Amino acid sequence: MFNDDEPFNCLSHTSTYADGRHSYKVSKVLLMYAVRSIAARLPVSAKSNVVINYNTPGACKSDIFRDDIGWFQGLMMSFAIATIARTTEVGSRVLVHAVQPDVGERTHGAFVMDCKVRRYVQRTCYPQYESTVHRLT
Repeated sequence: MFNDDEPFNCLSHTSTYADGRHSYKVSKVLLMYAVRSIAARLPVSAKSNVVINYNTPGACKSDIFRDDIGWFQGLMMSFAIATIARTTEVGSRVLVHAVQPDVGERTHGAFVMDCKVRRYVQRTCYPQYESTVHRLT
């Protein structure tokens, strides 16, 4: 069983969770819970028409990994990026879409991907982290 502090422990202890993929997943789950919690506490109103959402540009072609991986990983990444990634220009349009004034309340507290509001997965692999986020927000 997890205690409330475990998500932060797993993000800070590289000896325990040296695999960055695990830390990445945990950070995204914590982000999801934090945005949902903050949006629930700060609803859109006439006094404050601020919409709180989070979004992703998706996989974009860039040189972000140029110094951090070996030649074989670089070759594999180049192939993957060439086949599935969008240009950084298209990725930036997705980011701008999520912050434009007419996105409205439908995106408040939501995850926006490919210019569409995506449904939350009701059961994440870390449901116990929700209490940590509620305690912190």
